[in-house]
Parts: sequence; C-alpha cells; structure tokens
Amino acid sequence: MTALLDLVLESHGTLERWRKFNAIDVNLSMHGEHWKRKGWDGVFKNVQLKVQTKEQRTRYTHFTEEGVQSIYEPDRVRLETIDGKPIEERVHPRKAFEGHTLQTTWDRLHLAYFTGYALWNYLNTPFMFVTESAKAEEIDPVSDQGTVRRRLKVTFPEKVGTHCPEQIFHVDEKRAHRPVGLYHARGRWRFSRALHGRVQEHSRDYDANQTARVQEKPRRNSKY
Repeated sequence: MTALLDLVLESHGTLERWRKFNAIDVNLSMHGEHWKRKGWDGVFKNVQLKVQTKEQRTRYTHFTEEGVQSIYEPDRVRLETIDGKPIEERVHPRKAFEGHTLQTTWDRLHLAYFTGYALWNYLNTPFMFVTESAKAEEIDPVSDQGTVRRRLKVTFPEKVGTHCPEQIFHVDEKRAHRPVGLYHARGRWRFSRALHGRVQEHSRDYDANQTARVQEKPRRNSKY
C-alpha cells in the first residue's frame, strides 16, 4: 500500500476495524433528473438496502414496490419476493445497456443493476481499494485554489462492477476522510457521474452483529 492510501484508510477508521464487519445497512433517499429520465422518479425515497463488505452483493428491500427485493451480483441481477420466490433475473446484466443513450429509459433490472453496483462502490470506498485485486498508486498532486491535493489512482480488475476501471481520487490531507473521486465514465456510463456527486458524505455506526448502519446525506448545492 502507498502512504496516501494508508492515510485515507486510517481516516476512515482503519482497515483492521473494517475487516471485522460483514455488511452495511443503509437508509437513504435519492432523487433528481437522472431518475426522471430513466422512468423511475420517486422510487428511492427512504429505501433500505444491505451492502456486503466481503463480496460484491447488494440487496434492496421493497424495490420499486412493496414485497419485492432486488439482489445485485456482478454477473447476475434478480428480483424476488421478500420470502425468496423468483420473479425475474438477468445474466450478464451490463450487456443489457448496449446501445443506450442518456435518454434511454430503464426496466427494473437495469435499475437494480446500476443502483446495486453503484452503491456497493460508494459504501465500500476506500476499503475496496485493497480488495478484489485493485491496484492503488499515488500520482502527482494538483493545486486547487491554493489547496494542494494529493492524488490516488486506483485501477480495478474487470470482475469488479464499477463506473470506470481507472479512477483518480483527490485527497486533502486535512479532510482525508472525504476523498473526491474523479473519472471519465465511458460511453453509456457518463450519467453515473451525477449519482456519484450526490453520495458525498455519510456517517457509520457499528453494532455487535458485524453490521455498519449508514445514514446518507446528499451533497449541498449539487447541480444534479
């Protein structure tokens, strides 16, 4: 690991402590023009999800309607009833976005895949930088209005569902608990930057059952 990565992990509570936990329980709300364009305005108001920390798996409870849950895994996304009866599924779900534009509407499986992998990324950052064969390296710093920001470039393997395989995180040493990720999402994933801008700060509380409980707060003055 690099010294900068060590600093970021330490600021988030240390990797040693993180490895004691298996999942994150989340209550959050998401809204904005992106969801309207995709045909799902208002479906993410006070929703609950569980994000695993040791594997790529996300589950939304009461997904788009009461009694339905969505389960994301990198190569498969599916919808089930709350008691586990199958409704529908899609294998290799990323391929289902081929040919999409910013204005293309989504079905429920598109929505389950995108929100599944996106929130898995956001809530496992920065600890996912040292898992799943990711490679992190410090690159040249930049100056922003007099503040020098160190930069961490993270490259993810193909098996990790993410917006972009190569991402650069800007770190202000005084606020290392809030690294800001910048990347050029390719093709149909350009819209992903809007959602990333909203998941900007959160607080974690841990319980004895190896679960972190998270309350998300949207970034203030966001244009998205």
